[in-house]
Formats: sequence, C-alpha cells, structure tokens
Amino acid sequence: MTAHRMRVMLVVWLVGFGLAATVTAQPRSFDPERMKERLYEQAEDLLKKMELDEATAEKVRPILLAGVDRRMALMRELRGTRPAPGVMQEKMTEIDRETEAQLAGVLTEAQLETYRKLRDEQRAAARRGMRRRN
Repeated sequence: MTAHRMRVMLVVWLVGFGLAATVTAQPRSFDPERMKERLYEQAEDLLKKMELDEATAEKVRPILLAGVDRRMALMRELRGTRPAPGVMQEKMTEIDRETEAQLAGVLTEAQLETYRKLRDEQRAAARRGMRRRN
C-alpha cells in the first residue's frame, strides 16, 4: 500500500469518525409537551400503584395533575434563563410540599406514605435513565 493511499484512508477514517462523533453528540431537544405527557403518565401510573378506591383516586388525580402543571409552568418560566444555583430545586421542592399538603387532606397517613415511597421510586428511576442517556 502506498503512502498516499494510506494518507487518503486515514483522512477518510478521521472524517467518518468525526461525523459519527458529531451525530452522537447532538443534544436532545426539549419538548415541553412530550415532557408534560410523560409526567401525566407517571401520575396515572402512581395512582394505579397506590391501589386507591375510585372515589379517592378521583380526588387525588386533579391534585397530582395540578402539580405537574405547576412544574411545567415553572420550567417554561425559567427556560432560557440562568437562575441562581438551587433556585429551580427550591421551587420544585415548594411545589412538592404544596402537593403533599393537598394530598394529606384526602389520603390516610398510610396512603400518604405509599405515595411518598412510589414517588421516590419514580424519581430514582428517572435519575438512572438520565444518567444512562448522558
């Protein structure tokens, strides 16, 4: 194999490798509607796993979905900004507290504990999934 041919092959390989790296490094675009849909699905999944009677589930569903809506509104509000470190987490924690306070008016303490356990499991699974994508 000639030196010229080896150089050509090396250039082709480097260009191909560079394109492959560029394609795989493309950031995922944020789709708020898709995220809202996934969060609504998670809320419904949580309701099923809690095994509530229909009357209680009908009281809990709007509370959970309102929490999703508040989270989405916050993300839209802060999108494109650079909030101070911890601001987003602080506001999300406040939404969680408000949601739990509302749920406490509907659920028994045991049901509330089940909700917390399932919610924490969902969040842990989401964090694992995010780590895998990055």
